[in-house]
Amino acid sequence: AGTIAFMVGIAFFDRSAQGDVLDVRQFFLRDHDDETAMLQFLSDFVAGRRGLITFNGHSFDLSILENRYLMNGMPANLRQLPHIDLLPPARRLWRTRLGSVALNNLEKELLAIRRTEADVPGWLIPAIYKDYLRSQDARELARVFYHNEIDMLSMVTLADYMLSLIDNSGSDVHPIDLFSLGKWQADIGLTYEAEVTLKNAVRNDLPLPIYHKALERLALLLKRQQRNDEAVPLLQQWAATSFGEVNAHVELAKYYEWHEKDIKSAEGWTLEALSMIDSWSGPRAELVRPDLTHRLARLQRKLSD
Repeated sequence: AGTIAFMVGIAFFDRSAQGDVLDVRQFFLRDHDDETAMLQFLSDFVAGRRGLITFNGHSFDLSILENRYLMNGMPANLRQLPHIDLLPPARRLWRTRLGSVALNNLEKELLAIRRTEADVPGWLIPAIYKDYLRSQDARELARVFYHNEIDMLSMVTLADYMLSLIDNSGSDVHPIDLFSLGKWQADIGLTYEAEVTLKNAVRNDLPLPIYHKALERLALLLKRQQRNDEAVPLLQQWAATSFGEVNAHVELAKYYEWHEKDIKSAEGWTLEALSMIDSWSGPRAELVRPDLTHRLARLQRKLSD
């Protein structure tokens, strides 16, 4: 309840004689008494807009603004607009490769945006505003305006970069990003697009753990479509390059036992998995061994019948 949005930045494209121009507006509270006027102006400004694009706005920006509308006894209509929060898709697309998907890290790693020394760390901004309220010296606020403006320009650039990646999942895209995109497409049911993207990913130079995950995703995608003749070579490729886990061997054992009724091949993949875990150290082997031992016993009973 004590958090006040003392600056709200809005960027939008506007038609001009020179074409579409990005118009940036920044609403600033000179003091707390201006809050009601700013909130009303914000409501009027976004009314009739087609939607909102934010970065972490679902959890942060809109929640703070809604709370301020509530505290001032005013209706809040921001959540009624269609809303794209860029943070969740950024996590989907780049967390595997970059780890951090904070906006400043995406600026550095993806967007080639370099903030100047005029910027200010986000954690320092509340203190700068408090100093301004106490002293009425607004000189340091220029850095806050700069920080807010670059945030908006970064969101425009990020949205364009994101859409370009989705539209062009070809060879010029980082292979780890291709894997992340293909996994996301598979998760939301874009089966054809996921297949194309994952095939592009496995043709590239992926780190071995991610290569295995891409093979697994692609193979299981094909299996669900009953395309086992295409899925099995991928599982075999996965198994041939796996040394620290036996998931591919188990999938192949299942396939040969239940689909091909080739019990001897299923036994072979199970024995190979058991041989591999004999070289493991620690408790992990004992977690995996009982299931494989049970599977082997069942297969050998079938062979003896």
